[in-house]
Amino acid sequence: MDTHLQSRLTAITVGTIAGVSMAGCQLNGPNDPSFDEASALDAAIASPPKTVALVEDQDGSGTANPGDVLEYTIVIENTGDVAATSVTYSDALDPNTAFVDRSATATQGTVGDFPQSPIDLGRIEPGATVTILFRVTVEDFSSEVVDVCNQGTVAGDNFSPVMTDDPDTPDASDPTCAAVFAGSLLIDIKPGSDPASINPKSRGVIPVAILGSAMFDVNDVDRTTITFGPADASPTHKALGHIEDVNDDGFMDLVTHYRTQESGIVQGDTEACVTGNELDGTSLGACDAIRTVGN
Repeated sequence: MDTHLQSRLTAITVGTIAGVSMAGCQLNGPNDPSFDEASALDAAIASPPKTVALVEDQDGSGTANPGDVLEYTIVIENTGDVAATSVTYSDALDPNTAFVDRSATATQGTVGDFPQSPIDLGRIEPGATVTILFRVTVEDFSSEVVDVCNQGTVAGDNFSPVMTDDPDTPDASDPTCAAVFAGSLLIDIKPGSDPASINPKSRGVIPVAILGSAMFDVNDVDRTTITFGPADASPTHKALGHIEDVNDDGFMDLVTHYRTQESGIVQGDTEACVTGNELDGTSLGACDAIRTVGN
């Protein structure tokens, strides 16, 4: 048989090939009107990155506390050569968060009553991306909770379901987590400077004040649990800090010091955080702006 003719053959209803009867045999191919390339081949949807950001910080602590709002961003990309069809996105929220009504958006498709039902994204063409945003409010939670985590699922007709991935961790296809703190806290790094200038190569120490207020007594802080910076440095002094009113507001503050080299702060960092617990075990955390200097 002529090879050109053979490549265009889509159906044989009566006849033989190499002496074998092909009566009634249907051979679908690209020229058959019923042939659907997208369903015959798999699309390529990789594990979509899912990030989280604190977008409403009620107390200005720089950390997520009850009442604060987190925003998730999911970017779905079709890296294959065929369209992904009947694509949906679903998500199981962390039980310590509540969906912000009408906060979900998608660059294509129908949001519907997400998260109760999946977002219908329809058809994603090769090389195309779809971005989904939605927000949750952090609810009151027990002092044992240290993270809120959740993970979404992308499904479709011509590819296997894939889970979202937290791009800030080395693990693949893992849930996206945000650190949360039951207690509200404010800090001032290098009290009196705004922002604090820090040379990561300095061999000195960094003073950090945990600020007291009418709503927060620094004497309730369990000093043995306080750490500072990306490397969770411990206070340098045996007393683990001292009490003074650093901002002259009439409320006592807890001042602690940390070795710069132990803090984990590197060139380009724009904030540093303190974490710890109250004496009753309530988790605490707050961040303050910094500016790195030096080479």
